[in-house]
Amino acid sequence: MTASKPKRKRKPYTKGFCTVVAGRKRDVPAMLAFIKSRHAEGECDFRIAQLWNEKNPHDTTTRFYVAGVRKKLGLRKNSRNWKMHTESRRKARMRFAVSHGWPADLSPRCVQVLDALYEHGPMTKPQIAEKTGLWLNSQGNLPRIKGGFVMDILQHRGIVQVLHKCGTDGKRRRLKVFALRSSVTRNFDGN
Repeated sequence: MTASKPKRKRKPYTKGFCTVVAGRKRDVPAMLAFIKSRHAEGECDFRIAQLWNEKNPHDTTTRFYVAGVRKKLGLRKNSRNWKMHTESRRKARMRFAVSHGWPADLSPRCVQVLDALYEHGPMTKPQIAEKTGLWLNSQGNLPRIKGGFVMDILQHRGIVQVLHKCGTDGKRRRLKVFALRSSVTRNFDGN
């Protein structure tokens, strides 16, 4: 057995940055220093590009260029910004559900299905897919989201019920007709 060589730690690659952009000479050292300092403050790539463009309107950049430079410098993504991003997405999903009058913890797909059932009455999965623009998989289910299939989640929560089974879908499967439970109401006051 031979001993494996220890891996050399790679130095951040700082050569080869684009120095001419759209016929203009780019101030690379200033940009590198700016990206390093803003990254140390916890800014994300998009915000760093925004701040650079405000400060240097003659030498604009994009978040993609900033991300490439950040990677070449060996800097990681700022996790704080990632957490802020996911938190803002969660709040947007909650606002969407509440604005449509449904519980805040439902996903946008579930809200779409509930809106269709509320507006059009009892429907089968293919009819729901047609009204909402969602797709059916090969087993005839609406999309799978975090937590399971949309209709399974809504049934488990007690919001939707199966009324009865009707004809087939051409693949020898009986179609279930889904409807909102009579006890379910929309609440538009945000509670």
